[in-house]
Amino acid sequence: RPFGAALGDWLRTMPYEPGLRADVHERVLPYLRREHGASSVAMVGFCWGAWLLFHASAVEGAIACGVSFHPSLRIEETVFGGSIRGLAAATTCPQLLMPAGNDPEEVQPGGMAMQGLMASTRERVRRCSLVHAFPEMTHGFGIKADLDFGDA
Repeated sequence: RPFGAALGDWLRTMPYEPGLRADVHERVLPYLRREHGASSVAMVGFCWGAWLLFHASAVEGAIACGVSFHPSLRIEETVFGGSIRGLAAATTCPQLLMPAGNDPEEVQPGGMAMQGLMASTRERVRRCSLVHAFPEMTHGFGIKADLDFGDA
């Protein structure tokens, strides 16, 4: 069985509603505010964590901003039958997407994700969101390190 099919099957067991939403909005965010005095929270997502970040950002006031390395928003369409553009348009806070060169066009400058952000009804989302591509990098660069420092 191909890895992609198995991954899709597993992701289907992790829909944002209701489980992940409850984890983020009823457990994690209240904990950060209560135990650590956080008055605002930013989120960072890597790969499919960007998909979770975008969903969490759709709740007004929950997230101040989001940063996504090599974002895999495509699962919104391929796994859950939604729309990348719609997911991005629903966010309530600015987003910085940092796709690798081999990430799909949907998350590249001018792609569906940025189109959705620019379609937001919130002026701050439209004004402050950005896609900064890393064309020389490959998917996963944000969590993979080259530990060969040569003669350093």
